[in-house]
Amino acid sequence: NTAATTPAGRTVTLFNGSDAGGECGVATNGWYPMPWDSIDAPWYSYDVGPVHVVAMGTEHDFRVGSPQHAWIEADLKAVDRSVTPWILFGGHRPMYIDSTYSGPWDSDINVSDMLIEHVEPLLIKYAVDVAVWGHNHVVQRLCKLRGGKCVERSTGEGHTYTKGGDGVVHLVIGAAGASFSNNIHHPHLEMTEFGAYVYGHSRMHFETDRRMTWQWVANEDGNVLDFMEIVNSAPAPKPPAGPGTGPGTVAAIVGGSVAGIALIAAGFWCYRRQRIAAASNGERAALRDAGDAHPLDIAIGGGAISSTPACTDRC
Repeated sequence: NTAATTPAGRTVTLFNGSDAGGECGVATNGWYPMPWDSIDAPWYSYDVGPVHVVAMGTEHDFRVGSPQHAWIEADLKAVDRSVTPWILFGGHRPMYIDSTYSGPWDSDINVSDMLIEHVEPLLIKYAVDVAVWGHNHVVQRLCKLRGGKCVERSTGEGHTYTKGGDGVVHLVIGAAGASFSNNIHHPHLEMTEFGAYVYGHSRMHFETDRRMTWQWVANEDGNVLDFMEIVNSAPAPKPPAGPGTGPGTVAAIVGGSVAGIALIAAGFWCYRRQRIAAASNGERAALRDAGDAHPLDIAIGGGAISSTPACTDRC
């Protein structure tokens, strides 16, 4: 993956080749194919339920003027937030990391500075909600950040952040199973709200446009070691009243998405259609008032993102 070893016509990676391919990359790409257009342009996006997922390639040039930078901006600009109100952004090397490793061209701190300079302005401009990173073998939950500074810290027992605003919540979730990096600061940096060396995986749960949650789950015993939520504090839009409908009546139901979600006009309230069909008028009102939802779970681990409809005690 260097200029000396890259075959003619292939793209030279920005940093060392060990994190971008090599022999281990051959097997990885075979077992876990990603929806990119080319292995030399490994960036892509897709929608799942209320979430627009964007994956960048941190091993390839992402600086202003590069093809990847132009693609990221075009992709984020095209997002319809009325359809996918959440944007989940991710890459291998972290934009923000509590690490003592500095100096070399591909060190944690140098790469962080480059991502902050060239990519972060796009995340801020298009109001990305959460950024997820790996590379460093640790789990870290950082405050909402912009320009290297905390613009919002989590509050309360739920470790709550506010949706929107002038920053992005960053998570480093590189502790899936490889040996730990062991280079976090002691004490932690001011931006670090949680940091630990413990093997685990992430769970994300999206409840329409109103709330999402994240958990770090220990692999050994399944205990939740850290968590946070992002809450939309803006007033919820009211469904428009149609002919023959009264205030608060749902006027139309739009068909479900790939995540098995039904999007209700202008409100994104998700109902199980069989319950609504079987309910009386009074029961329908009770279900609507209680916010009976069919939200989305996203599990992240081993560099892949998958989704399933969440099953609560009402399933």
